[in-house]
Amino acid sequence: MDTTLKQRFSLRVLFDEYCPQPELRFTRTVVQVGLLRHTDGELVSRSQGKRLVLGLDKFSSVTFDFSGVQRMQQGFADEVFRVWRSAHPQIRVDVIHVAEDVDRMLKHVGFARGSETS
Repeated sequence: MDTTLKQRFSLRVLFDEYCPQPELRFTRTVVQVGLLRHTDGELVSRSQGKRLVLGLDKFSSVTFDFSGVQRMQQGFADEVFRVWRSAHPQIRVDVIHVAEDVDRMLKHVGFARGSETS
């Protein structure tokens, strides 16, 4: 492994990004939404949304990475971006790598990008 790659994946870099001082606990996470799609089919149901957010209430900042996801249905989007967010207003929610159809559904359920904090 070359030096650049070692530095990029070092524990110090990881802790600096996801475990800010002085708390020394992980407060941020990035959720790869596409992994759920590969194991559970298309993102359509509320139950899939509930599985996705299980345990995320332990973080103060959650970023959903939609890489490779072209579509999601209303039930899934509503469960994650309206119901779960309403139950956890203290958690900052961001989205990245969002396709046009996914962005439309996020807007449809009331998630306005750029105003991710509640």
